Amino acid sequence: MVKLSNWLKVNLKNNIANTLEETIEGLFRLNPPIKKTVVNKKKALQSSMKNLLCNNEKLRNEYGTLNKWLIEKEEKKRKLNVINETGRAIFKKARISSSVVSIDTSGTSINHERNLRDIMRNHKFEKKLQNGNVQDKEKVQEIKEDIQDEQSVHQLSSISEPDIRDEQNVYQSSSPLERESTPSIPQKFSFTPAEQGSYVEPILQHVERALLNFIVTHNKYIPSEIVKNFTDKCNPPRQVDFSDADLLCILNFIIQNITLFTTGHSNETLFHGEHKINPTELFKSFKTEARNHHAHAITQPMGRWNDEELQRLSTLALKVVVCLGDKELFGPLLKIKNELDNKLTERLTLTIENKDEDHVDLVDFALDNINKIKSSNQEHIKRILQLALNNDNTFLSIWKNLAFRKDKGIVVEKFVAIMNLQFDMDLEIK
Repeated sequence: MVKLSNWLKVNLKNNIANTLEETIEGLFRLNPPIKKTVVNKKKALQSSMKNLLCNNEKLRNEYGTLNKWLIEKEEKKRKLNVINETGRAIFKKARISSSVVSIDTSGTSINHERNLRDIMRNHKFEKKLQNGNVQDKEKVQEIKEDIQDEQSVHQLSSISEPDIRDEQNVYQSSSPLERESTPSIPQKFSFTPAEQGSYVEPILQHVERALLNFIVTHNKYIPSEIVKNFTDKCNPPRQVDFSDADLLCILNFIIQNITLFTTGHSNETLFHGEHKINPTELFKSFKTEARNHHAHAITQPMGRWNDEELQRLSTLALKVVVCLGDKELFGPLLKIKNELDNKLTERLTLTIENKDEDHVDLVDFALDNINKIKSSNQEHIKRILQLALNNDNTFLSIWKNLAFRKDKGIVVEKFVAIMNLQFDMDLEIK
């Protein structure tokens, strides 16, 4: 804005007031040449003054006081603001309840109560009530989305288990032709729904506790007015002291008010680790994992969490806790993740071993039957062995249906009949 810079060179003289704000107000009344499209004209005026003095040593020396004000203003932006005691938020020790409703077909869930007691006993919640800071309000659309997130979670948590089963039945029985035409994504479920819940529940409970610890520890940077505005928009409304806040509620609050906790500079942030400058994307990624499988009905008979999702959730949970600087909760979370990874490795190894054993048994089954049959076409005999060596799915099904029958004579008869029909062979019993 060359025109504005030239205007300032002329009009700064004799227009320096007692403060930076008064100086800007006085210059603004002189109608500076700022484009009509500029929304914040006073900010543009201040920015132009800063650039002018920065690039012009003579003017910088001439208007030393103004330059000092501008530098102080810039430095203030780089520091987190501390709210006085009368204006800062006060948080109560919130309840720790189930963050995920784990659906178990047997009606039980593994270790949930035990994990809950361990968390409450082992982690003494520290109340450090100190001072806080106010910043930009979030976009209306994002707030609406977060309200919808909480509303859907609240609605699900109030549904009884029979209601959820009924909803499943409706889903499974409606539009069967449409469902059949929908392609399915390959997924691996190594754990039962109850086992999935035994991992997911404590993971989310630990993260919820870490989030609450964070805002209580750093409440001196959180104005009570910001908290009140947030809780009033929640659906259902939350207590202003967050005594009834759950994981998604606290996470949404931090995401929406991220500038309370970081200035975007590494030396002025309350966060830690690789995401300390701006952890918004990390928190949103974790929120997506926790919300998508919490707020929507189960559509998988094997449960809500496949192996990939469990591993992703546990990894993101660790990253969030590291970012929040909660060393005490890092250990228990790491233990859960290591146990999860070890179990997945064990079950994968067991699956491979079982497949190897099945392969050996399949070849033995083929050789045993080859010794009891004959064919006018020797290629048919060779093909039987080839099917076994290749682990052919159809041949594997035949083996599973016949191999464990006690009457071996019946086994050979059925084997010949099925192979002739299924593979168009010419086999006979010797």
